[in-house]
Amino acid sequence: MENIFALFSSRLGAKVSHVFPQADASTTSSTSPFLFPNYTWLRTNLYNNAIHGSLNDARLAGWFVRPNTSYPWKLSKYLFEQNRLPSDANYRPLYESKVIGLHTIYMIAAENYASINPEKAMDYLNFVRNTRNITMDLTLSTDMTPQNIKDLIFDEMRKENIGEGYLFTEYKRLFRPIDRVIPVQPTKEIFRLPIPADELLYNPQN
Repeated sequence: MENIFALFSSRLGAKVSHVFPQADASTTSSTSPFLFPNYTWLRTNLYNNAIHGSLNDARLAGWFVRPNTSYPWKLSKYLFEQNRLPSDANYRPLYESKVIGLHTIYMIAAENYASINPEKAMDYLNFVRNTRNITMDLTLSTDMTPQNIKDLIFDEMRKENIGEGYLFTEYKRLFRPIDRVIPVQPTKEIFRLPIPADELLYNPQN
């Protein structure tokens, strides 16, 4: 889905290369400062989750890569060939840093309807899933609560926004445990960023 609002940077490709390793790089997470996905965990627990996942998910197929089994999995969502210059209109979307996308708008609407119109919430959720090549729709059962629907929406947001630095704000907004092999429980200490020292120096609080 297209970006609704994004920031353009002609140096985005170079910046990304300092964060995410190239697909053919042989470095591993134990010997490199780059960010590596826990692919096996993500594949099993999120993208191919027994309740809402599918191996047909286009994001699972297109955003993770390794040349062969001797290489670690990499997140290739933001990697592109450096000869694809921003001066070419066909490649300009590659240089956009998403601020808000159409997918997020649908998820906001779905979350809003989870309590007042759960059928419509599920319609929005299934629509975005279909655009990601997930053809098996989720169904609204009689025992499904608004929170159950919101949990499905949250996991869909996790699938879409991986690697964007956006999910921290969602975990904070919803005060949810951060999903890991050992979940990180929500606390004010991990979600509340400290006031910068300069601010306290020049704007002392009584």
